Amino acid sequence: MLLNNLAWVLCITERDLDKAEQLSRTTIMKEPSNPIYLDTYAWILYKKAEYETAFFYIQRALEYSNEDTKQEVTEHYNAILKKLKL
Repeated sequence: MLLNNLAWVLCITERDLDKAEQLSRTTIMKEPSNPIYLDTYAWILYKKAEYETAFFYIQRALEYSNEDTKQEVTEHYNAILKKLKL
């Protein structure tokens, strides 16, 4: 969880998106069905303008989401879709 939180802070502050991606990738390798980790990774990719790859991961995040995580994941899903113009 700590790695994900650090990745998220780096992402939202846009300090070091490459480091954020590396940290986040580690979290999803350890917990590939964690919607929070998948959402973080997708959002980092979105910030890096890697929209197609971000879409792949946000779809997975949405698939594994529950009531607690669905709203934020859906917001990110819609933002990525908008960039892809789907």
